[in-house]
Order: sequence, then structure tokens, then C-alpha cells
Amino acid sequence: MASYTLEQVFEGRRALITAPATATVGDALKLMFSNRVGQLPVVTADGRVQGIISQQSILGMYFHTEGRVDLMRLPVVHCQDPATTLTVQDDLLKAADLLRARGVYAVIATADDKPVGILTGKDMTYFFRSLFEGTMMVEQIEVTLRQCVDAAYPDEAARTRALLAAFGPSRQNKSIPARGQSYLNFSDLLNLIRDEDNWPVFEPMLGPKTIFEPLLTRVRTVRDELSHFQGRPDPLEMETLRRAVLWLTNRRLLPSESAKKAQPPLLPDVKLHPLSEILAQHRRPLCIEAGATIGAALHLMTENRFGQLPVVDSAGELIGMISQQSLLSLYFFTGGAAPLLDLPIHHALEPAAVLTEGDDLFTAVDLLTAPGTGAAVVVRRSEEPSAAKTPGQPVGIMTGKDMTHFFRALFEGIILIERMEIALRDYTSRAFPDEESLNAAAMAVFGPGPNKPHLPARNPFRLTLGDRILLMVHDANWPRFEPVLGPRSVFMPLAQLVRQARNELMHFRGQLGTLEHDGLVRAYTWLMQRPPWPDDAAPATPAAAPAAGALPLGEQAETGESAENS
Repeated sequence: MASYTLEQVFEGRRALITAPATATVGDALKLMFSNRVGQLPVVTADGRVQGIISQQSILGMYFHTEGRVDLMRLPVVHCQDPATTLTVQDDLLKAADLLRARGVYAVIATADDKPVGILTGKDMTYFFRSLFEGTMMVEQIEVTLRQCVDAAYPDEAARTRALLAAFGPSRQNKSIPARGQSYLNFSDLLNLIRDEDNWPVFEPMLGPKTIFEPLLTRVRTVRDELSHFQGRPDPLEMETLRRAVLWLTNRRLLPSESAKKAQPPLLPDVKLHPLSEILAQHRRPLCIEAGATIGAALHLMTENRFGQLPVVDSAGELIGMISQQSLLSLYFFTGGAAPLLDLPIHHALEPAAVLTEGDDLFTAVDLLTAPGTGAAVVVRRSEEPSAAKTPGQPVGIMTGKDMTHFFRALFEGIILIERMEIALRDYTSRAFPDEESLNAAAMAVFGPGPNKPHLPARNPFRLTLGDRILLMVHDANWPRFEPVLGPRSVFMPLAQLVRQARNELMHFRGQLGTLEHDGLVRAYTWLMQRPPWPDDAAPATPAAAPAAGALPLGEQAETGESAENS
């Protein structure tokens, strides 16, 4: 049950650029530079995939033949690698897994054994950004508000007073608040902050209330749609999230108060997923000094299967980048006459795209999805005043492949939960196909509504995951599901694992632990293997992915992204 297939990605995209098997390497290079791509599928006369030719494979041949072969006239078959392929019906997560493997930098999508598209790490970065940008902005907003509350009430007594003011006392114990002692969800955060008794504490950080209340109420609506998988935000909703993020960010830029006045509490500076975290498990990047030859650089690149190398001065400060793109363009535009291996590096040196350790994931994605950027160097800058004169010392490299690794780990759980929640929604629709039977099922579980006793207390068309599980496992309803889902004793603990994982992820409480992740994968695997619904072919297709064209995928990778240095 794939929510996002390669077919959806490539629908409506431009025709794939390929190299015929009869072409020369010079022909292939001309196609690459004309179309700003780093690799080309090689096709037979009848249009079937024969292999793939890339900047890496061409430079590898140049290096291993010590530059003695005339690549411009060499048939492409001599530089051709086996192609990694999937069909257009395959799942994007499957493509992401392939792209995470060492040595795989492009996946060709086929239909009837003919190539229709190509996916790279840059494409996957585009995809994950399109899919989860809204979620990431909601996380930024929610974590900022949570830290505002922590800053406003640093001790338990003050926090308890604020919670009592916002939610009143518990029915069982009047000394403790009815909500929020263990955790505050997004709605709780808003209600706590905007409470009349509490607002004066937050106004210096967030005021005026006439902006905070309507803006964050709109954010809550979008957040609810996202967290319950009710569709993707439309452009106006995305603009709501962007405006809220910018508003909170700009609140930190306000000038300081006069020394005669009390300094207001500073709004927390929240940086989610800083690059220092992402690079924590990475080794320091391999660099080369500016005085070296291109031959020495190409030796390092070939030996380590890197697509680029930072170039540094004698003090280790970054001065630029040498890449497969820069080397091959020099070779191509000199007609293959330049003795590359003996030339100093500066003949192929290019400016480097630069990030700092303090930059966050948003900044990295913005840079790596920009046209012409295949990799960015992460630098550590000195605290000395003269540091502004140089970019800093390289501490890491970020590529589309790195982004694929990170996004796959960060969002796999949400994708699996979305698929399962949509599947359970579909099972409910099949078990209770009309409004009358669905209302009756909800009435059995939740009872009648206080104001409309002829309707259930919970709207069965807007159930949370927890409510849906309760509806399904109720004695009056379970017989409708048992033929497909099997014993309730199996379904209930697996469903609870999913619910707990969903709450951890969608309330941004941190990433899942190993056991939690394994339990989620086990529940997903089990659910996807349930038999078809009785007297029906299969459960309905999950909610559609964003329309083709909404995801900026399907373009071939720009030059310089056929390999990594990380």
C-alpha cells in the first residue's frame, strides 16, 4: 500500500534525457552540460535501459588510463555502469533506501523496461521538503511556545499556578490542575498562554495579544489537519505557518529596553536539527591544499568515491571546491587537450556553497535545492574578529545523499503512521459504509452528545487515531473487523504501539527509540499483510499524494551530485 509512488512523481514532467548506446563519451558530456545533469541512462535502439553513464564513471576512466585515452571519441559503453532501476509503481521509500546505499547516486524509474525518469539525492531532498515542510514549521512553532512556557515558569509552583488558572483544578484533587501536569499539547499551550491571568507574563515575549491569538489559532487549524492526515496544507495555510515562524523569529530581533526599564524575557532562540547534530556521526571531510595538482585531487576522489573535495589554504581555511563538474567541464571545453593530471588545482577551482555548524536543516535544504548546488561545505568559524575575512575551517560536507539519509530517518515513522491511519480509516468505512451505521457504531462507544443526543458524542468522521481504535475494538463493533484483522488480542497491542509512536512524533517529543521503531515497523508489516476485505478486492487506496507537479521531482540531478564526500 504505497502512498507515494514514482509514477506520481514523474507524471507531467519533461521527457527524460538519455544517451543512445551508439553515442561517444563526448556526446554524453555535451548532453550533460547542455542540460545541467550529472548522469544519463544509456538506452538501446528500442529504448530499453542498457546502463548509466555519469561524471564519476567518466572521470574514473580518465584517472585509471592516466589521461591517455581520448574520451571525446570513446564509445559510452566503455564508461557505462550497471543501472539501478525501479518501476514507476514502486514506492518512494524504496527509492530512498536505494539512494542511501554507498555507490548508488541515481535510480532510474522504468515503465515496460523503458526509462521514464531518474531520481537522485537532490530529488529526494525536494520531495521530503515538499511533503514535510509544513510539519517542520509546526514543530518550530510548537517547540518555541513550549520553551516560552518553560522560561516563564521555571519552577514547579509557578507552573502549577498557571495551569490552575488556565484549566482549573482536577475533580479528584483540587490542588493539582485538570490538565498539563505531565504534558501540554498544542491547544493546551495556546490556552495556557492566552489565559487572562497568564498573558501578562508572556506579553513581553509574544505581545500584542491581538496578533498572537488569531495567528496561532489559524496555525492550530493547520496543525490539526497535518497531525491527523486530513490532507496537505494549501498555499494559504502554508503561508500561515511561514508567517507565524517569521513572526516568532522577528520577536527575537527587537531592540533592547532602556536600562531604566526592566529587561523583558527573551524569546527562546529555537534551532531544530542544527547541522552540528546531523554531522555528529560524520568524520571530518577530506580536504586538499591549494598547491596540489588536479591529479592528486582526482586520486583522492576516485579512491574514496567522492564527488567533490574542499580546497583549503595552508592554515586549513576553506578557499573553494573542486568537483567532478569542474574537472569535466575543463576537460570538455578544452576538447580533451588539457593535461588535467599535471595542472594545479586552481585551474578547476570553484566557489564553495558554505554553511556553518549553527545553521539548521531548513537552511541546508534551501541551499542544497538551489539550482547549481550539488554540495555544501559546513565550516567552523573562529571567534576572532578577523574571522569574517575567511569562510572558516571545513568540518563537514552536506549532499543530497546526506539529506536522503537524514530525512528517511526523521520522517519514516510519520509516513508509516500515516499509511496505517488511512488504512484503519478505510476499514471503518468498509465496516460501516453509510452514515447511519457509522453513527450507531460511534454511539455504542462514546454515547450520545450532550447537546444533540440523537448523534454520538464524538464525530465519527473526525476521529483521532485513539478514538478510532476504541471504536473498532468495542464489543459491539469488533465482529465487523475480525474477519480481516484476526484476533483482537493481536490487534489491540499493535494498535497501541502505533498510537504511542504517533503521539511521540506528532507532538515532537523526540525521535523513537529502537524498540519503539521496531514495534512500529512490526505493526505496519502486520497491517499491510491482512487479507482483502470480504466480498471486495482490497482496501481502498490511501489518500492521494500531492498532485504531480506539486512535488518538484523527476528532474535529473544537476551536475556535481553524482557522488559525495561525507
